Amino acid sequence: MNTLRKILLFIAALLIISKSTAQTDKVDKVDKVDKTGKASKLYNNFGYKTSATLLEKEMMGDEENIPEEKMNQIANSYRLVHDTENAEIWYAKFIDLTDDTKNYLYYAQALQSNGKNDLAKEYYLKYDKISGSSDKRGELLASAINRMNEFQRTDIEVKNEESLNSEKLEFSPTYYNDGIVFVSTRKSSGGNVNKDIWIDDNFMSLFYAKNNSDGSIQSPEEFSYHLNTRYHEGPVTFTKKGDQIIFTRNNFNKGVKIKSNEGVIRLKIFTAQKDGEDWGDAVEMPFNTNEYDECHPALSSDRQALIFASNREGGYGGMDLYSSKFVEDNWEEPINLGPNINTAGNEVFPYINDDGTLYFASNGWGGLGGLDIFSTLTNEDGNWVEAVNVGAPLNSKKDDFGLIMNVLGTEGYFSSARNGQDDIYSFKAGSNMIKKPKMKSLVTSICAFEDGTENRISQVDLSILERNQTDGSILSNIDNTFKTNINGEVIYNMEPNKEYVVIAKKQGYKT
Repeated sequence: MNTLRKILLFIAALLIISKSTAQTDKVDKVDKVDKTGKASKLYNNFGYKTSATLLEKEMMGDEENIPEEKMNQIANSYRLVHDTENAEIWYAKFIDLTDDTKNYLYYAQALQSNGKNDLAKEYYLKYDKISGSSDKRGELLASAINRMNEFQRTDIEVKNEESLNSEKLEFSPTYYNDGIVFVSTRKSSGGNVNKDIWIDDNFMSLFYAKNNSDGSIQSPEEFSYHLNTRYHEGPVTFTKKGDQIIFTRNNFNKGVKIKSNEGVIRLKIFTAQKDGEDWGDAVEMPFNTNEYDECHPALSSDRQALIFASNREGGYGGMDLYSSKFVEDNWEEPINLGPNINTAGNEVFPYINDDGTLYFASNGWGGLGGLDIFSTLTNEDGNWVEAVNVGAPLNSKKDDFGLIMNVLGTEGYFSSARNGQDDIYSFKAGSNMIKKPKMKSLVTSICAFEDGTENRISQVDLSILERNQTDGSILSNIDNTFKTNINGEVIYNMEPNKEYVVIAKKQGYKT
């Protein structure tokens, strides 16, 4: 019997430690709406999926005299349920008559998602001309169309994970316990009582799928009977040990729902501790509000920073990304990540990789269409550098978001609507890695842990080697050997856009 214990390595940029929708979840304003009433009543109560159909039926037979207000409602309904083809049709009917400048932006976004880039650019520029200096989206999105060929096309292999996906929505995968947890509108024990009238579908619940030995994914099962409720759950993030979950849920806890002053059940972030085979009671994060949405949590590997999306006051517009630091057993007041990350559009679905790179989705910076995935890092001053588009094939002309990956960035999962609705895809990277911002060298902390614990190990011999990104070989002329200190740590300067291999050795442990 092999008695050697395992060493687990954790590498983090110290700058991340020290710094520290889109496909946004939808909620209904009222629990039930009388669908036999006027379509506009349903529209005003956020029932966009059904209101679009009913409004169109109301207008049948009198297409030449449809009021602009009704056309606007139909176009907005299709836009808000991400039906870009029908949204384009209806915006086109009144776009040259509208007094609402935002319609130029919405029309252009629909056009770009439908592959009509030249006309989209025309309306982006119209929006830029009349929208004012505070909203740069028209300029940014038009410029992105000009630079379309610059967006990276790599040899990354993308695959639809059919064993995970259904006729419902599936998105936002997260690594957990030799598998992934994800969000779906398929039926669950807690989430199939009511329907979300925004999308006219089940509320979103959490599901878990375990990895097979060959790397494939098993059929999903319900993640937690205790955490899933009759309203929205997800997305989620976990600690490295998997003993704590932090997740999005409607403002509904212990059977009590709380509405904002506008009558909306907002999104909040909750946490729970592992309790046997399931999870304990959900507890609210201290920075939540009743009047705004807080959602899409992403926890750093060292558990010291939580990045999330919110539409709270004081942002740059739409959903912004915020960071809260964990200091002395408390989560501090969140800080906006600033203009190198946030735009007048939506920045959502953040993910912090183990190397300190922040990935997120945005429809404000410009890209291939819809939500695109971007990446960023902190510089030597601890400030976020301007985000860069990770390019195709991870991004497409439709919504792409919810990216996760392994430590090396060679494979992972993401969500995309490229085939008509939100599905989960896997990817494997070849010689061309995912695009990241250019950075100076990063001071990094390399920590050695006993596998399965949080116990750091001192006096571990660490060999830090550089990998040839062309053929994957180890460069023999670079061999830096160190010993971890009393804190089980080695401090090392790592160069950006390079791959490293770290080998850990100590008597009594597996190498």
